[in-house]
Amino acid sequence: MKAMKALGVVALLSIGVTANGLAASPAHATPAETDSYERIAQTTIELREKEHIDPKAETPDHIVQQVLNESGSAGDKTGLRDSGGNYGTNIGRHEAAACATNPYDCKRAKSAIRDAERISSQTFPNKVTNDNIQDADRHCVWQALTTIRANADFARKIGDAHETDHPGSPEAGHMDQTNNAIGRDIGLRHEGDEAGAINECHAQAKNGGLIKIN
Repeated sequence: MKAMKALGVVALLSIGVTANGLAASPAHATPAETDSYERIAQTTIELREKEHIDPKAETPDHIVQQVLNESGSAGDKTGLRDSGGNYGTNIGRHEAAACATNPYDCKRAKSAIRDAERISSQTFPNKVTNDNIQDADRHCVWQALTTIRANADFARKIGDAHETDHPGSPEAGHMDQTNNAIGRDIGLRHEGDEAGAINECHAQAKNGGLIKIN
């Protein structure tokens, strides 16, 4: 934020961007938008505490399966690729399992996916939300924020799970996975600096550093 003031940028925090298009601290997702992740993470944490499981350990499989059964995510459910407006609202079985396996990381990063959708759609507005610069930026921002709020390992796991649950063409899958990896690297470089990470994703999107199909 100090750097932004030095540049003389006035942040428009209500929409998550600054007057010249740089990212401000993101407006976090509303509770309704993060209920799925929150519910799965909280249910898992409560079950873990009953069994006195070390918070640093991954959730045992029997608890993960119980959470999936109770959440209705136990079936082999996958969906079509997310449009921007649905990004982060329809989580599938693999995403639910990744969240339940790492509930504390999931709880910390639960709003990153919706923050990314909001920020990227404001920065690169387009009714088409797949395979273009908005899509590329969205994946970069999502994984960068998830890395900062949780860690890169969880970001990779939830990113891979998301791609499994929302498959597209091989080209689209390669695009998303590449941009996810770039986002994680950016998140690692900007530890504790979400605005800086978002700005770098935007810059990469604009200068061709991210992959897009259209």
